[in-house]
Amino acid sequence: MTTLKGVNKTVLELSNPDSDYFERIVFYVKPNLKTSDKNTLRSEAEHILAQLSPSRPSQIGKQFLLRLLAFSLSAAGGAAITAFWLK
Repeated sequence: MTTLKGVNKTVLELSNPDSDYFERIVFYVKPNLKTSDKNTLRSEAEHILAQLSPSRPSQIGKQFLLRLLAFSLSAAGGAAITAFWLK
């Protein structure tokens, strides 16, 4: 936990979190909680990070593949209908 020079704020900085996306995350501690235990602040920060972290890349890929499949099926259905009408 560090204090910024010239600023009356307490900052909790997590370097190299277990994330594929972020290398450093900064939390500004509320003024009334400046005297809180460092371990309590860190565990709360990690709890917030767990809630805000994006889905794993494999889950994002699955969603993309499902959308691509749905689009492909729609396009194939539209082509079939068009071919039927043109006969």
